Amino acid sequence: MGDYFQWIVDVEATEVQAAEVADRLRRWLVERGVIVPEETLCAISSPGHRPGPNFLAALDESEVDPNPDHMDGVEIQVGRRLFYPGQGEVGPAECPACDHTFGELTFETFDQWGDDPQIGELVAAAGRWVEGGSAEVRCRECGSSAHLNDWRWGYGAMAVGHVGITFWNWPPLAEGFAHAVSNELGHRMRDGLPQKL
Repeated sequence: MGDYFQWIVDVEATEVQAAEVADRLRRWLVERGVIVPEETLCAISSPGHRPGPNFLAALDESEVDPNPDHMDGVEIQVGRRLFYPGQGEVGPAECPACDHTFGELTFETFDQWGDDPQIGELVAAAGRWVEGGSAEVRCRECGSSAHLNDWRWGYGAMAVGHVGITFWNWPPLAEGFAHAVSNELGHRMRDGLPQKL
């Protein structure tokens, strides 16, 4: 079985703000007991923070007795980054202007959703952003342009940002946890959970 990760990304923090925002985020997670303050090589070969005494505060309540000994670390990342699905391809995706869904999974298209040209344009925009370019994407259906972070995602969400958190091999995060992080930082967050399409 491979490693599994979940992420939350701040889509409003600027490059200039990133280090300060990441420090605030780290302090808040430590104060809530979600992570321990010390960093070790526990986030799949990267420095990270082990689960704290109150790690359950970040998790879906339906999880029964998760064992922190089976969970790896939490990596707080700073810098221009792409956040993408831990398993599988990206998509389906929905235009924020016209609500048209691209790469929709059906019995007939199950093996082809990654071949949708609109999904390809979203992936290309993510690559441009990481290299310092624009993440604006034009919708093939209505012609409007929107930032990659404004598109809605099904099972394979993708986002870009300067500050993010990756939880390595943790049970499913609570649906409202990204909202709690957003409230604390005063910034909009995106996470890898499917959104309502």
